[in-house]
Amino acid sequence: MAVFLSICALIFVSQLTQPGKCSIEEAIFRRKEQTYLANHVIKTKLAETELECGMHCVADGSCASVNFKTSGIGKGLCELNRKTLQEASDADGSEHNPEFNHLYIIKKV
Repeated sequence: MAVFLSICALIFVSQLTQPGKCSIEEAIFRRKEQTYLANHVIKTKLAETELECGMHCVADGSCASVNFKTSGIGKGLCELNRKTLQEASDADGSEHNPEFNHLYIIKKV
């Protein structure tokens, strides 16, 4: 039986919006290990870490969650999703996948 851990991380993203002015966005994510949400990908990126992948999500206003590939061919793939596991129905494609972790925003400031 697989054990799933929920971990929260606070992510800060600073974007230069105009010369001399910064906009800071914050989000708190929850992580589900070995979980993949299919059929809701809006963009794909490459990232070194889950933190970097989450930062890509926070920077995109339409992103609600990410799938981050932790191992295997294509390690570092970061898929930005328009929905979270909670918003998607079972038919939408939530599945167990040992090569991915799913991170979803639980609070955005």
